[in-house]
Amino acid sequence: MLSDPSGAAALAEALAKKTGGAPAAADILYVEDDDAWAALVDCWVGFLGLTIKRLRTTTEFKNYVRACRQLPRCLLLDVRLGSDNGLDLCDEIKRSPRLQAIPVIVLTGTRVPVVESLKHRALYCIRKSENAEAELRAAIRAVLDQQDRTQGVIDAGFLRLDGRTGRIFQYGELVATLDPGFFGAFRILVQAAPEPVSEGELYDAFLSRLAYRTDDPESAARGTLRNYVSRLRKILGDELGGRIHSVDGGYVFSPVRSISN
Repeated sequence: MLSDPSGAAALAEALAKKTGGAPAAADILYVEDDDAWAALVDCWVGFLGLTIKRLRTTTEFKNYVRACRQLPRCLLLDVRLGSDNGLDLCDEIKRSPRLQAIPVIVLTGTRVPVVESLKHRALYCIRKSENAEAELRAAIRAVLDQQDRTQGVIDAGFLRLDGRTGRIFQYGELVATLDPGFFGAFRILVQAAPEPVSEGELYDAFLSRLAYRTDDPESAARGTLRNYVSRLRKILGDELGGRIHSVDGGYVFSPVRSISN
């Protein structure tokens, strides 16, 4: 059984009680035993609009993720952690079926060769210095961007469409949560913009993901599609929904609101 000199078990228990059984989710976990570096990186990451949770030891990390329902999107990891080695923890993470998908960025003051970190399946190895801020931010952005792309998240200028949850963000603010059918149709419109989407393609996008179908799709398609688009506009709200308008043979999503539909 692992010893727990830092009181990590008590921490996990307190967090679990406070959050109804599990610690609150954080975008990034940072395993770091140096208070000054923990504070500095917290400031750097904060400017990215991300939440970060600092853990001091490998044992704290293990207890924390064991209690978490939602795993972090990224792990920042120091190498020298008291008597522990961060690269050994990296190996454990990559052997774990539950944890292995967490991207790891090594941030260290030791002279660890980059290739050594890569052998332990870290994605980046960044040397601690007062000039590391830009490199660390770029690495985090690259990791999360790739993660989003593989998990169905679409960034389209002022819009962000999260296919995992059906949530639509405009200028970073949540504006709507769509069911799979409506999300699929809106995604097609956004990805095609400024080109129109045909009625047939849009209708198939709605119907392929909704839990029901019409008995006679051919005869009901046009009227049903108008109803679906009308409902989609209402869900998205006047400002965003007003950007969807009809054109000859289909619909288009425009950066400029339509005055008449």
